[in-house]
Amino acid sequence: MPSGSIEGVTVVVQNSDPYTYFGNRPVRVAGGAALDSGTLALAVLKRARPHDAPTLLARGLSGRSTSMLGHRQVEGFQDLERFRVSTLTERTFPLQVDGDFVGEFESADFEVAPRSLSVVA
Repeated sequence: MPSGSIEGVTVVVQNSDPYTYFGNRPVRVAGGAALDSGTLALAVLKRARPHDAPTLLARGLSGRSTSMLGHRQVEGFQDLERFRVSTLTERTFPLQVDGDFVGEFESADFEVAPRSLSVVA
């Protein structure tokens, strides 16, 4: 990700693809992530309006890894080793890790730590 910042209302950070599953259907958000790549991918939703929801949902469930990133309100980044997500206001934002709420934060740093987790398949 180039230096600088981008404003958004939601950020999804991935170290694998797909992001999750809806039943047996893969949900793809930020393409280019893999457990063994040594990098992270993220997608930033720049705006959330009711009329965007149907197309975002359809893109996420399409099965194509780049579909979500083609939406005009989503900006994607790949091959990142580290970055920071922070609020522009005095309010905190909720953070989830693997679907679990871990707290409210003003900022969160994300960084790759190669070979720090054993994956059993």
